[in-house]
Amino acid sequence: MRRALLVGVLSLLTVAVMHAPAFAAAQFSDVTAETQGPALLITFTESGLQSGQNYAYTAAGTYTETFQCYRDRTFTPTNKTRIVSAQADPDPRAYTADETGKVTGFVYLWPNFPFPDFCPAHQSVVPVHICYQPTDLVDFVEPFDVYWFPEGTTVCGPIEPD
Repeated sequence: MRRALLVGVLSLLTVAVMHAPAFAAAQFSDVTAETQGPALLITFTESGLQSGQNYAYTAAGTYTETFQCYRDRTFTPTNKTRIVSAQADPDPRAYTADETGKVTGFVYLWPNFPFPDFCPAHQSVVPVHICYQPTDLVDFVEPFDVYWFPEGTTVCGPIEPD
């Protein structure tokens, strides 16, 4: 009887050790966000995952984009601007956890608003500045791990006119 109990406990411990990454609490670290032209690049590391498992990631947030009128002939800016705000479009990505149960990756958020039509004749609408307010980063493979950006997080940058 003692031997059967000992074998049972050892078997359970062996299974627990072999599947430790699956039982570990997954967590995000090194989450950063920066603008790249009109997009927001979010980089991250998630650890405590099951080695070899595929994971899908997406992000959410809003943006405020500034447009300015530029003269067509000289491509010089005028003082006329327009600001629009909307929900950002996510660009989901998939990664495979490495042998240590870690994923290092990135996702993007993109503006999805059509350029406003507000410039007079012989002037073009040009995006010149954007600010994102990211809200979350989600690993949408169960159990749906979520990184919440601190409230009020705003990431801004110029959009260089061509």
